[in-house]
Amino acid sequence: MIHQSIITRESIVGMLYPPRRFRLRDFDQPLKAPGTLGSWQEDWNLRFPFKETFVPAFEEMCRSIDHVPFSAKGVAHYTFLKNVTDNDIEKVRQWLNLLEPYVGIRDCLALSFASDYDSEDGNPGSPFTKVGSLRKLAKTYGKAPTHASLAAADELTKLCLNTLRELTCYDSATCVVAVPPSDPGKPYNLPRHIATGIAARLGKKDLCGHVKTNQARQSVRGTPCDEKLPVIEGTVSVTPGVFEGKSVLLIDDLYQSGVTMNYVAMLILEAGAEKVFGLACEKTCSNDDNVSRR
Repeated sequence: MIHQSIITRESIVGMLYPPRRFRLRDFDQPLKAPGTLGSWQEDWNLRFPFKETFVPAFEEMCRSIDHVPFSAKGVAHYTFLKNVTDNDIEKVRQWLNLLEPYVGIRDCLALSFASDYDSEDGNPGSPFTKVGSLRKLAKTYGKAPTHASLAAADELTKLCLNTLRELTCYDSATCVVAVPPSDPGKPYNLPRHIATGIAARLGKKDLCGHVKTNQARQSVRGTPCDEKLPVIEGTVSVTPGVFEGKSVLLIDDLYQSGVTMNYVAMLILEAGAEKVFGLACEKTCSNDDNVSRR
């Protein structure tokens, strides 16, 4: 069972140091055979750039495999596989292949993935990915949606649904919520459109109406990460009693620093939820969210 730690304002600020996001496709051989790391290593080993998201996803999707997590000094995290068979190792390889295209994120949520980067290969100077192009078309920036923007939003919903079907670590979520907009007066909200579509297709409760923006806030785009939380605090409200004992899937279209998503998750947990899973359509790859490397 995936564990959810308490989220505090201090832990949100503390998550803002790299490495923040990584894609296993870009990681050098996460599965290490015995002896690869040194003569002392007697077991197969999984090596990740950080333990958040990757370890809980492994533990949920590969439950039958005995393992011992180990956090080394620095940023690397090791998970030693114990008493494994050839079939177990093949299962791990299949799991790694499944995760390769998705962006794992280090934050305070139970786990947090994005379907892709906004630009190809996580390079800010490269062309948009398919997800990045769709999001650009689907975002209305305060205006009423057009036929084209709604069609793009529906395509993003399908991509998120595919992510959720492949990453079965999300299966225990019982309800879906969208990160609320900065301006409650907007006629249309892309994350809510996606969250509502996901809830309908997966048969989960749509509780978007119980997480609201109660006060318009200024945009935090371009604001230094350690100054974003004070801008957001007090602008979101959660209906008391609704989330008691629930596992929540929290949806956003864009994951930049993650301060807003993690703040909303903190409020949902304070309202009684057991855990909050994060899923974003795309993860930015520019350095304005304190990311200095892939």
